[in-house]
Amino acid sequence: MTRPWHAEHPITPELARPLIRARFPDIAAERVEPLGSGWDNTAFLVDGTLVFRFPHKPSAAALLETEARVLPAIAPRLPLAVPNPRWVGEPDDAFPWPFVGYPMLPGRPACTLAPAEEARAAATTSRAPEIVSRHRVRRSRWRATRRRWASSASPKAKARMRLKDG
Repeated sequence: MTRPWHAEHPITPELARPLIRARFPDIAAERVEPLGSGWDNTAFLVDGTLVFRFPHKPSAAALLETEARVLPAIAPRLPLAVPNPRWVGEPDDAFPWPFVGYPMLPGRPACTLAPAEEARAAATTSRAPEIVSRHRVRRSRWRATRRRWASSASPKAKARMRLKDG
C-alpha cells in the first residue's frame, strides 16, 4: 500500500542540496539530512541550523507560499515562536514548486510533548480569551458580508444559505 502523502515529485537530500545551493549561494548546504515527511511536505535539516521544506504537490505548494507570506506578519502577535521563512526558492525545471527555508526553532516539537492534563488545561484557559477575541467577528458584519456575497451567488448556493440561516 502506498503512503497517503505520496509525493508527485519526490525529493531526496541529493536533490535538495543543489536546489538550495543554486538559489541561495550564501548557504553551504554541506549537510542535508531528512527531518521528516508528512502529508504536504518533506523537511530537511541543513547544516544543523536551517530547515528547508519542499512541497509534495501543487496544493501543498500554495499552502507553503501562503505560510511564507503570513507567518512573518503574525509572529510578533503570537506568544510562541513560529518559523520565520527567510528563503523562498522559486520553481524551475529541477523542482516545479517553490520551497522555503528558515532557521530551526529551539526546543522540541509540540507533538512530542506529553504535558500533564492540569498543565494543558491551564495553558488553554489562560489563552482562551485572547484567542477568542482575535477570532470574533461581529454578527452584523458577518451578515452584511453574506448578503453582499449572496447577491452574486449561484441559485444552489443561495438555497444552501437559506437552509443554514433557517
